[in-house]
Amino acid sequence: MFRALVMFLLVLGIVAGGLMLLRRTAGKPPKEYRKVERIEDEDDRRGW
Repeated sequence: MFRALVMFLLVLGIVAGGLMLLRRTAGKPPKEYRKVERIEDEDDRRGW
């Protein structure tokens, strides 16, 4: 009985923590990544 109660509290804590993390990060715009410009060589233009 004690072991079942401990497991229940552990699972409840994990679920509650995950929900709080989702709530904190919800609605935030994604981070913008800088676009890396590709340097084209002669080989790229020729297709090789």
